[in-house]
Amino acid sequence: MHDAGLVTSPGAGETGSSSGEPGSGASSDPDNPPERPTPRGDRAAERAIVLLGGSAGLNRAWIESSLRSLVPKLSRPCRRVDVRIVGDEQMKALHLRHSAIDTTTDVLTFDQSPAEGPIEADLAVCEDEARRRAAALGHTIERELLLYILHGLLHCCGFDDHDEEAYARMHAEEDRLLESIGVGRTFNRAEPGHDDPRGKIHRDPDSER
Repeated sequence: MHDAGLVTSPGAGETGSSSGEPGSGASSDPDNPPERPTPRGDRAAERAIVLLGGSAGLNRAWIESSLRSLVPKLSRPCRRVDVRIVGDEQMKALHLRHSAIDTTTDVLTFDQSPAEGPIEADLAVCEDEARRRAAALGHTIERELLLYILHGLLHCCGFDDHDEEAYARMHAEEDRLLESIGVGRTFNRAEPGHDDPRGKIHRDPDSER
């Protein structure tokens, strides 16, 4: 389902900006790896995904750099993905409008991809929810938002989380991909065989995620 309010021209009325400078962050810190030049093969990914909104303190450069690394690893190419970073109030309104659920949530996916074609979608991700979860789990808000965006992209690739088996498969794929780019497991940071530290907060059968 498409929400026209999520789509705006990049930079129009945006308040988000990067708090990180190129080269900032220690290389040993998976939450803030150093910036790197964009290889030629990543340029399509850079053009395909646009971040909109969000607070001025977000390290947008780190999220964008991480997405450039993730997109080529997806099972479908990306043609256009607009990611709107919103707060609780706007997310609650979207959740109510499209799912008839009167609560905020982490991510909503509006997939408009043609059959057998590249990904075209609008995503809404909640900065307030990411801030709460990141504080509880001991990592950065940017890392949590990256997880939400990846979750939405995997929905566009055919993954779902509406039953136990699909839930486990989808979140294992999230963590596999995040490990592959050096960020590390983020949905379930516990060792295999331990309890899920999130208490399966993402599993919402009535959500459009």
